[in-house]
Amino acid sequence: MTFFNSFAFIAMLAGLIGLSALGIDAVLPAFPGISRAFALTGEDANSIQQVVYTFMLGFALMQLVFGIMADIFGRKVMLLSGLAVYVCASAWILCINSFDHLLLARFFQGAGLAAPRVLSQAILRDVTSGRTMSRIMSLIMSVFMLIPLFAPTIGQFAIDLGNWHNIFYLFVALGLVMMLWVLIQLPETLPREKRKPFDPRHTLSAFTTSFTHLPTLLYMMILGLVFAMLMIYIGQAEQIYGSEVYRLGARFPLAFAATASGMLFASFLNARIVMRLGMHVIVSRSLLLMLIVDTCLLIISFVFGGIPPLSLFMPLLILHLFFMGISLPNLNALTLEPHGHIAGTVSAVVGMVMTVSAVFIGWIVAAQFDGDVYPLVFGYFTLAVLANVANLTVVRLDRAARSRGT
Repeated sequence: MTFFNSFAFIAMLAGLIGLSALGIDAVLPAFPGISRAFALTGEDANSIQQVVYTFMLGFALMQLVFGIMADIFGRKVMLLSGLAVYVCASAWILCINSFDHLLLARFFQGAGLAAPRVLSQAILRDVTSGRTMSRIMSLIMSVFMLIPLFAPTIGQFAIDLGNWHNIFYLFVALGLVMMLWVLIQLPETLPREKRKPFDPRHTLSAFTTSFTHLPTLLYMMILGLVFAMLMIYIGQAEQIYGSEVYRLGARFPLAFAATASGMLFASFLNARIVMRLGMHVIVSRSLLLMLIVDTCLLIISFVFGGIPPLSLFMPLLILHLFFMGISLPNLNALTLEPHGHIAGTVSAVVGMVMTVSAVFIGWIVAAQFDGDVYPLVFGYFTLAVLANVANLTVVRLDRAARSRGT
């Protein structure tokens, strides 16, 4: 058995991709401690959300860069470079005394982890294809979806052993372990003869296609809107569940895990129904049902003055994340479907644009938090309406194209 057919290879790729999910969700229980350490009170209280958003901004902006550079210099060296940036940024956080420097370090953490996120998929494409690639990617993504269920608990456990700095000691240790593992066991999967010099025309073509092909542009818009909902939730999750609205304290990781289970179940269900129903039908139905759920969230929030009972709020939020979890993979596939010849670069462009736009929308909405759930539910409802309008436009364009074809 070669390394690329082994469990160790799958575990390595899952670990590489999982670092980004851990880097977001494990930090959430540290919000109260970080807020106290840097005196984030009063008007500055919501600044703690930037710990998530600066990470995601670095993560988004560097994906395309690492993808292009890996085609020029090879997978392994760029993967190790990204992990090194992540480890150094994590270590920097352990000795800073400024919140602005913390945010800058978080930006570089995300930037470094853009490498394993992009290159793990490129490595898999280098050594597998077809059903084998699909099977391994399904296993990897199953692990990736499990991490948000346990990451806050891991973060809380690290805090309980000392203080919030322990989470970043953990990040340094995990980053070093992955670097050594890659250095020792992972062969280079892109030989020199297959590497390509940088061609700006290829990248420009992918950008032009993404913004001039109307269905692609609309699906990219929907992706950004739906992903922004996730950013809105993650930015406020600790404040809503843990410290300010429902005040669950140390039970926050349990509430977060229960809510994230909606997305986990959706990923398993989607694999079973997509071949039978098709991506277009699933996207249309999930977006419509999401809007219905978000309308219910808005109504109960008004009825209870911005703080609905947890027994009503959490099940509806789980449903929202369930429909989000079903729509996202199908939206990704529909965005790339017409662009087989440049799918890799288009994927990087879409991923970058989608994540950057989602981070800014999430940042703006979550910054309105004032001790209730109104910003979250208003944001969800507004974005769900826009996503459904955009989807109806795509459906009409598709019908018009079919009628012209007949």
